[in-house]
Amino acid sequence: MKESLANLCESFVTNSDMIYKQKGFKLVSTKIMPMCSYAYLTSGKTVEPERLQECLKLVESKGGGSLSGMRDAFQGAHACMLAVSDDPAAAMESDAMIFEKLKKAYPDSKYIGVAASLLPRLVKPEALDEKITRGRRLFDDLAEKHKMNTDFHDSLMTSIIACSDKTDDAIADETEKIYTEIKTLTSGEYAQDCALILTCSDKPAEEKIARFKELYEALTKDKKNKYSNGPAIVTLAALALFAADAGTLISDITEVADLLAEKKNYKGLLAIYNRDERMLHAAMLVMADNMTDDKYVCSVAAMYLSVFYLYELEQGISSVAGVLPLMV
Repeated sequence: MKESLANLCESFVTNSDMIYKQKGFKLVSTKIMPMCSYAYLTSGKTVEPERLQECLKLVESKGGGSLSGMRDAFQGAHACMLAVSDDPAAAMESDAMIFEKLKKAYPDSKYIGVAASLLPRLVKPEALDEKITRGRRLFDDLAEKHKMNTDFHDSLMTSIIACSDKTDDAIADETEKIYTEIKTLTSGEYAQDCALILTCSDKPAEEKIARFKELYEALTKDKKNKYSNGPAIVTLAALALFAADAGTLISDITEVADLLAEKKNYKGLLAIYNRDERMLHAAMLVMADNMTDDKYVCSVAAMYLSVFYLYELEQGISSVAGVLPLMV
């Protein structure tokens, strides 16, 4: 295994354990810990308890918890994102301002808090209103075509893809093309998220589809480290956007999965994470090892979506509520 990956694995586990022990995190679902740790991994920083507590208080000062209303699911991860920023207070003010704008476009979405924290990397403040309006338009177009697949999760990706230089028609056509090609691999809502993620790249659609399928098919043939066609597949779509050789990505994921399988939270009768989650974490770590600035937003958004889906499944929240956004 590459030294960089081995170091990321150790940091991932260590950071997760440290964060979970902090006041304010002990009641948070363990499903959310990977998101918290990932903020540190992608910034190259380690947990500083006092700074993290200060950032948690910053988050709690806005809206009684998470900006998005998902207190358990996003509050801790948001605090970690602030903790690795240069100026947490300024970042919090920016997130809160963007959140209020997004809230008007997506009144009931639980995921716009994530979008609010990522959009500053994509768009200048003076262009925010235009991009948010465009994102909602793209969301509505998507919902019109795929009513049962479109839910609040899509508010995150449509907010991001609205910052693309592609026209609305180009985005709609490419997303539909990719969705049609991959919908047999997974459920409709996951396929749609994957299609939106892949559309974020400027590479030809056929190339992206082929690469995504190559990664997926190779990883689902491994009985020991079989990759799920459930929520984790969304992160795999983001991994398909990276330039590294597909064979290298596949071998790296399986090596990381094997290493994680020996860690205390992944083995034994009291394991916190099952195989699907272990494979997702492995893909996340390989993504972090290949992270570039131009892929950061899309990759982190995909990771959040995968973890949110897993969290909701744990909480017993039905994904059948796809029509709700159409009622706002």
